[in-house]
Amino acid sequence: MTLAMKKGGSTALAAGLLILMILFGNALTLPFRVAGFGVNMYIVSMALFAVVLFGLRIKEGRLREKEDRGVMFLYGFTLLWLAAGIVLLLWHRTAVSEGLRQLVQIALGAASAFSLIECLHRGLDKEMIYFWIRIAVLIYIIIAMFEIAGGVHLHTSHFSDPTLYRLDWSLLRPTNYLATATYFNENDLCACLAVLTPFCFPQKNYSWKKNLGLFFLIMMVILIEIHDDAWICFLGLTAAALIYMIVTRPKLPIAAAAVVSYYAVYRWGRTVLHAVIVFFYELLGKEVPPGLHRSFGFVMRVVSKASEEAAKTVDNRGTITYRVETYKEAFCGFFESHGLGLGPYGVDHHLQTAGRPYTVGSPHSFWLELLCNYGVIIFLLFAALCIFFIVRLIKNYKETKDLMYLILICADISLAMACNSPSRFVELPYYWILLALTAYFCQKPPAEADAAASFEAAATAEKAPDEAATTAETGGAEDDAPETLFSPEQESSLDGGKHE
Repeated sequence: MTLAMKKGGSTALAAGLLILMILFGNALTLPFRVAGFGVNMYIVSMALFAVVLFGLRIKEGRLREKEDRGVMFLYGFTLLWLAAGIVLLLWHRTAVSEGLRQLVQIALGAASAFSLIECLHRGLDKEMIYFWIRIAVLIYIIIAMFEIAGGVHLHTSHFSDPTLYRLDWSLLRPTNYLATATYFNENDLCACLAVLTPFCFPQKNYSWKKNLGLFFLIMMVILIEIHDDAWICFLGLTAAALIYMIVTRPKLPIAAAAVVSYYAVYRWGRTVLHAVIVFFYELLGKEVPPGLHRSFGFVMRVVSKASEEAAKTVDNRGTITYRVETYKEAFCGFFESHGLGLGPYGVDHHLQTAGRPYTVGSPHSFWLELLCNYGVIIFLLFAALCIFFIVRLIKNYKETKDLMYLILICADISLAMACNSPSRFVELPYYWILLALTAYFCQKPPAEADAAASFEAAATAEKAPDEAATTAETGGAEDDAPETLFSPEQESSLDGGKHE
């Protein structure tokens, strides 16, 4: 990592600041608004990064520099996505302010992707990418542990809003001891961790101490996702881990230890975490909050008369029923738009005004959100883009065996599943990191470029004997003057100024 920092220099630091602002900038709000919209450090930093890097590209004469196909496809799709969103927003004119906010988030995400790709062009080392993402995962884990143990949250969490959290409801479901970190709810955080954690997978060229530390981070992420009841994210990360293990084929004792540890955290992790938290409460001489016990399921819920009344208003159906009914109603809105899309935030507005029972007010699926809001054409283009990325990454990994390609494949698979957990995934910023890295590393790997150069050199070498034979047949060299690497003035300087 130190060598990578020395090689990258300011680029590595700038990329680290960029990644941290993408992941944590939303929590750093500024005390003013623009056109009625709140402003935070994510908005300001993404705009500054894009402007500065674009200006440097113009200054260096790289404005017309040809990008690889993966990057060009990503840029082209993003422009079409924004154009379609603007047209549909002007056409439907429903939830204009929310739709405009969604388009701004997409534009900011595209700016962050462009900035990260520019950092990669400027020599950003992949080890530095691993380093900064792992630092971000560690910060998320620390914040989550404070939330789970103390029930305190940042201002970005919906648990910090007293109007959304009533005492009678908390007695039924003590969710204030869930982890949300810098996001609105627990599903947003768990989806983010599911996307970023593949960059923490151990590697054979690392020391055993480093791999042990990375494995500890993975186990903590699994524990957080189980505690937050984010099973879709848990399954996505589990699928990514299984694929990574199958392809890399670690030694049998290491693989067995990893599987056993994984199952132990899944089976008994929450029990151990509860015991550790209670131990620290008692060590500090403080009373353990009842809600903490209930959040872990160790104490029977004490339901008052008020909470009994609240319980009557809560339907006992499971989340699967709500998801199915929500998806059905979302498709009804999609067909009403004749497949062209309801516009930005359109499916949310449709679900909130349809009045269908057992539905929620947001799609809870990125794929459904993209299809219903922006239409079948944008959906198919994005699906084709994803297929191109995956095929190219698989090809690059087979040719180079570079684990960066395999890690990106695993992260993409985890993303494809975890994006069905948050309520509105389109507006989240972190998936643009993965899109930028995937698009950049889809280019021709260095091994292919070296092979092409070797082929050209071999072809030149084959032509050399033929050219020499042709020269001999025509009577020797065309110019009798001997060839020299230096001009007469340079030779004079080399001889001390005594050139004859």
